[in-house]
Amino acid sequence: AARVGARVFEYTAPEPKRAVTGSGAAGKSSVQRMIQLQLGLDAPPPPDAADAAALALCHHSRRR
Repeated sequence: AARVGARVFEYTAPEPKRAVTGSGAAGKSSVQRMIQLQLGLDAPPPPDAADAAALALCHHSRRR
C-alpha cells in the first residue's frame, strides 16, 4: 500500500460489528444476518464474506 501511495485504515474487531448490528459484541451469525438484510441477499453470506462486507460498510460510514 505504501509503495503505491494507498491510504491504510485500521479498525478494531468490534467496530465493524457495531456498524452493522449496533453491538460490538455481536456474533458471526448476527453479522451475517444483518449483512444479508442490508444488502438484500437471498441468504446470509459466508462468515468471511460477511466480515469483509461489514468492514466495507464500517469504512463507508466513517468516511462520510
